Amino acid sequence: MVVVSPATANARICIFLTGCLLCFLLSRGHLDAAAASPAWPLSFSFDFSNTSNNRLQEQDLRLEGDAEKKDDLVDLTCNFGKPEKNEYCKGRMSYRDPVPLYDNSTGEVASFTTTFTFSTHILPNTTWKGEGITFFLSAYPSRLPLQSWGNLLGLTDSDDTSATGAERFVAVEFDTSSDWWDPIGDEHIGIDCNSITSVSTTRLLGYSLNGTMTATITFDNTTRTLEATLHFDYDPSLPTARIKTQLPDRLDDLLPPEVSVGFSAATSNYTELHQIHSWSFSSTIAPRARETPTWAKRIQPEQGDEVLRKKGRGRSFIIGGAFSAIALVVMWSILSWCRWRSTRDSFGMASRLKRFKYHDLSIATDRFSDEKKIGAGGFGVVYSGSLKTDQPVAVKKILKDSRGEFKDFLAELDAIGRTGHGNVVRLEGWCCSINNFMFW
Repeated sequence: MVVVSPATANARICIFLTGCLLCFLLSRGHLDAAAASPAWPLSFSFDFSNTSNNRLQEQDLRLEGDAEKKDDLVDLTCNFGKPEKNEYCKGRMSYRDPVPLYDNSTGEVASFTTTFTFSTHILPNTTWKGEGITFFLSAYPSRLPLQSWGNLLGLTDSDDTSATGAERFVAVEFDTSSDWWDPIGDEHIGIDCNSITSVSTTRLLGYSLNGTMTATITFDNTTRTLEATLHFDYDPSLPTARIKTQLPDRLDDLLPPEVSVGFSAATSNYTELHQIHSWSFSSTIAPRARETPTWAKRIQPEQGDEVLRKKGRGRSFIIGGAFSAIALVVMWSILSWCRWRSTRDSFGMASRLKRFKYHDLSIATDRFSDEKKIGAGGFGVVYSGSLKTDQPVAVKKILKDSRGEFKDFLAELDAIGRTGHGNVVRLEGWCCSINNFMFW
């Protein structure tokens, strides 16, 4: 006799638990992918020496005045090869989108850090150099003042008044010449707040601002401390220069809630080159979603943004795919274990009987054809058949609509196995899979 039934309750439980595990692993994959992203809500980075994404970099930058993007750097002022052609130039480079500085509605103030590699160079046969380069925060969008050349460093039109309204700025200047309003002579680093008269200065060695350097500027929203360090890459023996000051608690006295961040530089009849090689910036406040500025819409998009999107999607697919593969392997292992448990551990009588293959029983009964049907009852249908050894058998197949098919199968198996009456067909063996139960 053979009994056949649908999947067992235990198997359904295994499938349910495996599905839960799969969902958990996939969710962990997404969480881990999210955890791999930067902790800073706003972060961007440019390496102008990487010429493979020049177009992408140009789309993310705003250049004003004489600033020009070259193959591996950005010139902020004129670079025509002769000092006399580089006189009275001014330029700015800024990030194209507004950067949140504070939120009046919540009282939140951003902390930020920026690192950039830059250089100032004197052209051959030049005695006097000037004027300098700055990292600035100003109203958005950045507007280069018309008469801000020379010692005004591309920041303001005036050397004796404080900037107001949209002209306000905070800047860290790397000044290569000394002017009458500078607190100290010689080359210096200064921090400017709405005026080119620095509120804090650090004296430098003469002609030390002449080569490639790396600066890091940080602002701490708790202490309101603005601090800058300068490393002289061209001469590591020079000591690192440092400067810091404390900004007022109310930043709205200095700047609007959203600012432009970037660089400015200028020359007079004293000239030099002002070049940016790389730049990174990170802030603790995420930018608001907004439409692309009108000036940026004039730039026709090419493949740069799509490359970044594809890279982001590619990383997500790789991480998600890895976790999916792991989850599928685990699911297969659990289902295999459930199948093994359902066919072995659940049977006491079956362990003492021969186990047959469903395929052999299907052949023996002509695929459980109606012609082989000899009766029904006890939650199933009985078929006659003949094994490959020509041994006649009766196969009982559990009905699919039996609600307790697994329990019924065990009951039938136990009842027939324990019956020793001469008029009752002797139980020869059984067949069980995740889909069917049989005995005969």
